[in-house]
Amino acid sequence: MNTQPDEIQLSITGLGHDGEGVGRADNMVFFVAGALPGETVKAKIIEKKKSFYRAELLEITTPSLQRITPQCPYFNDCGGCQLQHMDYQSQLAFKTQRVRDAVSRIGKTDPSIVGQCIGMDHPWEYRNNIQYTTSKIGDNIYPGLLKRQSHDAIPIARCLLVSEDIDLLAGAVCAAAAEVLSGKDSNPAISFERIQIRKSFSGNNLMTILYSKFKPTASGERFAKILVNKIKGITPEIVVTGIINCVTDTSGRITQEITLHGSNSITETVSCLAFTIQAQSFFQVNTIQAERLFETAVSLIREKHTTAIDAFCGTGSLALFFARKGMTVVGIESNPSAVKDAIQNSKANNLPKARFKTGSFSRLFPDIVKKYQPSLLIADPPRSGIGQRDLTGMRNTSIQEIVYISCDPETLARDIGYLGKEGFSPESIIPVDMFPQTAHVETISIFKRV
Repeated sequence: MNTQPDEIQLSITGLGHDGEGVGRADNMVFFVAGALPGETVKAKIIEKKKSFYRAELLEITTPSLQRITPQCPYFNDCGGCQLQHMDYQSQLAFKTQRVRDAVSRIGKTDPSIVGQCIGMDHPWEYRNNIQYTTSKIGDNIYPGLLKRQSHDAIPIARCLLVSEDIDLLAGAVCAAAAEVLSGKDSNPAISFERIQIRKSFSGNNLMTILYSKFKPTASGERFAKILVNKIKGITPEIVVTGIINCVTDTSGRITQEITLHGSNSITETVSCLAFTIQAQSFFQVNTIQAERLFETAVSLIREKHTTAIDAFCGTGSLALFFARKGMTVVGIESNPSAVKDAIQNSKANNLPKARFKTGSFSRLFPDIVKKYQPSLLIADPPRSGIGQRDLTGMRNTSIQEIVYISCDPETLARDIGYLGKEGFSPESIIPVDMFPQTAHVETISIFKRV
């Protein structure tokens, strides 16, 4: 294939997992970011691999009917979104098909069990959590997001996936940092590398988390005061309940968490349940769709269960939704701060049947099954899925039904195979669009013992 020209005309027939257009020529697969199915494009080869090439979109000869003008001026450079150039109904159709393809190809399962993707009425400004990478240009500091396929950041003034108050706060954080750095008591801790902002949609308040490799001195307190004043000057509607400095080592691991101002947590309400969320605790990024995700998961359970295990419970959100139905739910979580939040959340919502334990699923699951004899397993694992090690032996437990929430169709499809060997079969799979304008898709799967 060394004779392949650098520029090539391609017919785009589908989308890849990352939302890039897929075309074929001379028995080679081409991935073209920005191209859509049904388009004929001219592209330039920028990377050659053994089984595929990556190409840069140069010209659209025949545009797709799905193509629209992206709303974001940074779309062509920023790596945050992949599908803004595709109309929203087509995005949902792509995500449905992506799940069906994975279930059929990897999971060897009839794809007709996959329903239509549940979308949003307003697929913008939905994120309650975002991380900016900072850029220092001259004496100024700017919030930014990473470029496509790069570790370099581009300064941005407005991200359309978050509400405007979050962007305003990010700008204020950078302005306050620049002001402190220009002072006599400047400290390298204020020259942070990343800014994370978390928002409570129900309480309309925000928390700022700063990541640096240095512990702040007195300048950290000065920074917090300047930032609070700058926020008041922007708009009185922005309420910052906490400013946290996370000190990291050279690998990026957090070694110390210091509260510079206010509290180290926020409270979010989802379907009348209140959740306390600490700076480093996991919570679904899309609050609106989280409610649909949780309520759909509960509604899909037809059997009557008295006891359940929530295998990767985080702050207890799913566990509390099921406990509200009268079940005893035992949550397992490896993050101690998340378990602390979960316990507090169960008390705040008066759900004493939800209880939580700190540790890994593989270590705690056997003893909990032996003690409680649960018939329902709830699992919302990380992108890597549950995996063969933790699923092996499931047939020898009391589990009769499984609710499996996945953020990766391919690892879900892999685990369908492992669960099949343990005597569990998927009954239904519902995709949920937790991340509009991106290629990511979440799924709710119901498995039953056969």
